Amino acid sequence: MKKKLFYVSILFVLTSLTYIIFSDAGGFFFSEKEEEKLKSGLSRNTVDRQEGSMFESGNFLDFSKSGEVEDENTAGASASTNVSATEPAKITPEEREKLRKEMILKAKPLAEKFPNNSLIPRELTKEQENKKKQDEEKMNEIRAALLEGREVAKPEMEFYLDSKIKRSDDMTEILEYSIKVFKETGRNYPASSLKVIEDRLHSLRESKNELLDAKKNLDQLQ
Repeated sequence: MKKKLFYVSILFVLTSLTYIIFSDAGGFFFSEKEEEKLKSGLSRNTVDRQEGSMFESGNFLDFSKSGEVEDENTAGASASTNVSATEPAKITPEEREKLRKEMILKAKPLAEKFPNNSLIPRELTKEQENKKKQDEEKMNEIRAALLEGREVAKPEMEFYLDSKIKRSDDMTEILEYSIKVFKETGRNYPASSLKVIEDRLHSLRESKNELLDAKKNLDQLQ
């Protein structure tokens, strides 16, 4: 029974995640023109990709009509319905906080399975929240500088590359696990949808190789 409840919770979270991927939320897909190389040597695709917590995007938090997921047959349906229930702009800060806590509770089994994955929502201390916010602001500043072709100091670039590599690994971990769970539970998952995830994984691996090369080149600088 516990194992079934675990899979139900996981299915809810992973189905919601794949909904975001398929609806192209969060800038997951890029056109060919964005493959251009920037002054930093990184591609626009890699720099433009933002791997913040996928579960905390406006669309994903919008499941105000959700109830408790009771079985595997309703997990997928409830996720796709709940995601688009209300426009994010109509959610008040209080409602968003309530939804955030609900999402943390639903994602708890996944968070416990992957304790070091930064993209899975979990409870944070005030200090952790402040650090996360500061790190995100720093990442956005560096990202803007790279996209505009401005110089970035070596310490900041090291921070940026290390953070991007970690986020890329975390997203890859979730996507690979989503494929594994859907196959193990025997759910009818369209081949076209699996192809989208596999293409996304391929893109992530290419970007990671690019980031690793940039880090290697940066380490060689005096």
